Amino acid sequence: MKLELHPAVQRDVNEALEYYLQVAPSVVERFSADLDRRLVQILGNPKRFSFLTGHRELRRARLESFPYVVVYRELPDKVFILTVRHERRHPDYGLART
Repeated sequence: MKLELHPAVQRDVNEALEYYLQVAPSVVERFSADLDRRLVQILGNPKRFSFLTGHRELRRARLESFPYVVVYRELPDKVFILTVRHERRHPDYGLART
C-alpha cells in the first residue's frame, strides 16, 4: 500500500508551519515530526482511525500534540490524504478534494 497526498495538502501543511514559525518557532520540528508519525500510523493501519462524522468512507486521525486532523480515504491500493486541517476550520474544508 502506498500513501498519496492531494496536491493541496502541501499548502495545508505549509500554512500550519508558517503559523508556528510566527508564533512559536521552537515547535515547528515537533509539528512536522507529529505529522510524520501520524502518516506512518495511517499507512500502517488505515482502519485504526474512526470515520469522519457523517461519512462512511473518510477517516480522521488527530495529531497527538497539535489541534490538527488528517482526513483520508482508504482505497484498495493506497491511502489518499485529502487534507491536513486545523480542528477549528470549517468541517467541510478539503472534503471536496478527490
